[in-house]
Amino acid sequence: MNHHHCTICELRCRLVPGQPGACGLYEWQNGNIVERYPDRFLVICPISIETMPMLHFRPGSKFLQITTTGCNFNCPGCISTTLVKAMSPDSKALHRRTADEVVAEAIRSDCEGIVFLMNDPLAAFPRFLRIAELAHHQGLEVGCSSNAYFTPESLSQLLPFLDFINIGMKGFTDAAYKACGAPSLRPVLRNLAALHGAGVHIEMSCILTRHNAAELLELARHMGRLSRCMPLQVMRFLPFENAGIDLEPSIREAEDFCLTARQSLDYVYLFNTPGSDSLHTRCPHCGHVILRREFYGPMGAKLKTPKQGLPVDNSCPACPHLLPIVGPPAAATYQEGDFEGGYPLTRAMEIVEAMLIAMGVTRRDVVVAAWEEILQDGGLKRLHQSIQRPRDYIATLRDFGRKAGVPERAETLAAYLEKQLARVADAWHRPNAAPGSTTPWASPVSTSTAAAWRISWWNWPAASASTGRWHRADGPATT
Repeated sequence: MNHHHCTICELRCRLVPGQPGACGLYEWQNGNIVERYPDRFLVICPISIETMPMLHFRPGSKFLQITTTGCNFNCPGCISTTLVKAMSPDSKALHRRTADEVVAEAIRSDCEGIVFLMNDPLAAFPRFLRIAELAHHQGLEVGCSSNAYFTPESLSQLLPFLDFINIGMKGFTDAAYKACGAPSLRPVLRNLAALHGAGVHIEMSCILTRHNAAELLELARHMGRLSRCMPLQVMRFLPFENAGIDLEPSIREAEDFCLTARQSLDYVYLFNTPGSDSLHTRCPHCGHVILRREFYGPMGAKLKTPKQGLPVDNSCPACPHLLPIVGPPAAATYQEGDFEGGYPLTRAMEIVEAMLIAMGVTRRDVVVAAWEEILQDGGLKRLHQSIQRPRDYIATLRDFGRKAGVPERAETLAAYLEKQLARVADAWHRPNAAPGSTTPWASPVSTSTAAAWRISWWNWPAASASTGRWHRADGPATT
């Protein structure tokens, strides 16, 4: 037989020698399904588990994130589109590591385990399976974020080594899955039941738009029939890629949805909504807030460890109720490096792309070349530092324009930004009025205070892409 149907995901593509399936990542060679680009990783770095996000599994603990490129789905408005559609699976920016080396890195970094996220492990299943098996032999825990479009064959291979999973639901209808290139919802529901029956810790995530609330409430009811304790992570829609902004629900609409979903589930969390208290874990019996979190965007959270410590037995300190949380909370929450961990990486890549688009550069090969530069040799750290101050940001813009072959356009854009900075600086330099003197807080100030403003303004960074927060050099961070 010179062809075979792929048994990794339920698309079951027909594979022939030299011709990959829909994802472009597997082919049929010598009677076996093989990866075309094995042992390549876009990301290998420690993260806190909430960055994944995972909220009821070893809160605050450090895990080693691994990410590759590609996906078996093609979802509109995908937040990971830079990884799924643009980065080549043999890009020079990818790290080459064997499964043994990945597991060794997790142990060396003092991680509790390994987690595959951002793109789907079904796009790198053989290498993820090898890593999962080796990790379990070393006493490490293994998890992933996935669309859960496993075949029975692939899921049965992975189940003995899988401790937790975040299933990203595309909706709760066949139509929602057909929009992503999959034939139906049915395989996901089958695999959800199998994972639950095998004792794997499951958290579900979904994107809430202005038009799918009723559909997602059906999802919540289906989850509740399996277990009221299964957490639902509601991602308030944000218009990534080319998705329409009219789909974005208001914060109030999203919070009202979560209240309704809690009729079926005890734990419903709201993401992509800074300032909302719907990321906290409350006791379903007495309402006491037990675990507090803050938004770490997009699509992530950070555990805020109170000074008195978290309950080591995951019990409510106000009543005897035990929370369905796996493992004790960590003593301290791990903080990722610049643009590391979860989806801030995609924001870094979009910052670079936005610079190039503003200079009229839209050729995909030029954009990808810029991405590959920042993904190598400490480029992410340099980019993160450069966007912290206006003048450094403009210098970075000029550098990318020069490398993209459009130095004149870069200079025009830089000159425009410098002109606007000069206007803002002039406002800060006025000794008797605060900047934006028409605002309610404006009032006469002393010359010394104005001088302090002048100094601190030049140290006022752009919004930090790694924290999603604003901060000043002379004061604490604020949301």
